[in-house]
Amino acid sequence: MQTRPKADVEQATRRHIAAIIQAVGEGKPDPNPPQILHAPCDGPNGETASDGRYYVSGLSHITLPGEQHRAVVTQARDKLQAQGYQVDEYRDLPTPTGAELRLSDPQDGSSVTLASSGDRIWLALIVRSACILPPDGNYPD
Repeated sequence: MQTRPKADVEQATRRHIAAIIQAVGEGKPDPNPPQILHAPCDGPNGETASDGRYYVSGLSHITLPGEQHRAVVTQARDKLQAQGYQVDEYRDLPTPTGAELRLSDPQDGSSVTLASSGDRIWLALIVRSACILPPDGNYPD
């Protein structure tokens, strides 16, 4: 498990979000900064880990007409795979044009989800880091 300061993990999360938005290349990204949150990781029995380990998640979205989702997500999948992301899952959603893509970054263990939203006008973008140990062993503020 990596030991890194929270600020470094948050910055990596922002870089992943920017890479996904660039790979999508269409639509209108959320003009607001991504929402960045941290939470404790679970221990081996589902309890909150006692060693301060945590993960960072980032949330954003891209406004894009629903009829373009499947084609744009497929195109982003191919670009991101060429950039070194690992495709964990791609699936067409039950709607005529919806799609969901799950990726991971083998270098830092982050996972990424790009998916048609429930209202089909957004592509939801979620990044979650691997569990990280804080340098001082305390859960970050």
